[in-house]
Amino acid sequence: MFKAKRTKRLLLALIVLASASAVHSQNFNPIVIGRTPFYVKDGGSQIFSIKVDSVTVEDTDTTYHLYKTWDYQNATGYGSGEDECVLPNGPSWIGPKAIKKSDDRYLLFNYLNDTLTLWPNAEVGTSWVFHTFSNDDYLWATVDSVKSAEVYGVTSLLKYISFKRTNQQGDPHPSYPNDLEVIISDSLGFVTLFPFRNLFDQHSKPYLWGNYDISFGSYSLIGLTNPSVGKNAISNVSIYNFEIGDEFHYSSSSSEAWGTEYYSYENTKQISIVTGKELSNNSDSIYYTWNNVKRKEVGDYANPEPTVTYSEYASSSQYRIADTLYYFPEQAYVSEAEHRHYAQYTHSSGRIRIIPELQPHIELEEDNSPCWRIIWAVKHSSYQSHGYGEGLGYLGQQFESDYSSSSSGLVYYKKGDEVWGNPLNITSAQSIRSNSFTIFPNPVKRGNTISIEPINNRAYTIRLVNYLGVVQYSWEGLQGTQIIPIPTNIQGGLYILQFRENEGAYYSKKLIVQ
Repeated sequence: MFKAKRTKRLLLALIVLASASAVHSQNFNPIVIGRTPFYVKDGGSQIFSIKVDSVTVEDTDTTYHLYKTWDYQNATGYGSGEDECVLPNGPSWIGPKAIKKSDDRYLLFNYLNDTLTLWPNAEVGTSWVFHTFSNDDYLWATVDSVKSAEVYGVTSLLKYISFKRTNQQGDPHPSYPNDLEVIISDSLGFVTLFPFRNLFDQHSKPYLWGNYDISFGSYSLIGLTNPSVGKNAISNVSIYNFEIGDEFHYSSSSSEAWGTEYYSYENTKQISIVTGKELSNNSDSIYYTWNNVKRKEVGDYANPEPTVTYSEYASSSQYRIADTLYYFPEQAYVSEAEHRHYAQYTHSSGRIRIIPELQPHIELEEDNSPCWRIIWAVKHSSYQSHGYGEGLGYLGQQFESDYSSSSSGLVYYKKGDEVWGNPLNITSAQSIRSNSFTIFPNPVKRGNTISIEPINNRAYTIRLVNYLGVVQYSWEGLQGTQIIPIPTNIQGGLYILQFRENEGAYYSKKLIVQ
């Protein structure tokens, strides 16, 4: 009996030892070449990424050089009323580089080039000085635990590292954040972190920013490339990914010459529905057709009572989908021409969106050093209606000067079962759209017929389109009420019946084939 108990204890000890060895043998690399992770500050919407520009090796040190940003802190002319001169050599939001030492420690650097020491492979319970402040306070890092968890469908070991600031006597700092945490996955890198470049005594540089404000706090992983998990990089392909039946509502307004006799304004509401989708022959572009209803209200100084008009019309659009990725990759673009780059945010619907910003022009100083001067630039905005959205297309913009303003924005969309925002009610045009033509019966069985009854006697064409946007059948030269046969060789499911008048009006309705 005693021998059996001793054997059982020995076996349990071996299991614990094996488990501990498995944990400690894991390689918790926070930065991986060829991978771009994306992060959002808790409660925020702007997306930040970590992107390695190049790697150098010297002796046993491996240095990961991170993409640079605009160095506004050292801009000449800043705040003087003159054009600013900035250089594209500022550090990324987690610093300019990361040096991996032979003992698996990582040396990181803040904006003042102070060293920050991260030890991803330290054992549970290990503590070390992560950073020493200018008053000799210490920021201690401690490995609290290692846990197995699933992150965006990937099973990983997560290492939890907490931070605490103390003076040299070991007393905790009374007001320094006590919730700082770094979480590192053995397969995905940083899962949670904070902006290392901003870790220093704030009185040294009270306002630290680059292309954007970077507030201090906890940033969490929302997705990454390679493997592609969670939210990812946005591109033309994903921006203009519409399906037949998708519905978008927009509201816009503009005014000019405020306070003068030339004052005028215009307010517009518009509902647009995708009625057709077609890929180009070489697959580099995609074509959409739309049915639009619009309400326009126009007024001016001399006519305070606005003129209101309603209209309905068909339109088409073409988008190139062979373009490269548009997400902002934590890099300061350098070009002698005017350049656009993009900041990436999350939309309140959860979809990714990007906002373009106009880059400054380049000028050369007398010593031929590259000096970028801001001629005109738009700061990145967190407005939900700005930029371009994933599967939403153009979201809108806002502009305001001393005498004029304009704004436009997506206020509602419906994509399949996904609905966001508050729908517009364009009374006159709504009735036109809903009563454009009737279908009976609906649903209909294959081999049976449907009756199409338009609201007028204009000539029209009918197209039967499947859920992929492919035209299955079409009937042309129709007029008045028509009986349309539903072919027996099509699959049952949801279809779109497109009704197009020869004068150009375009309508569509769903048809269920059984």
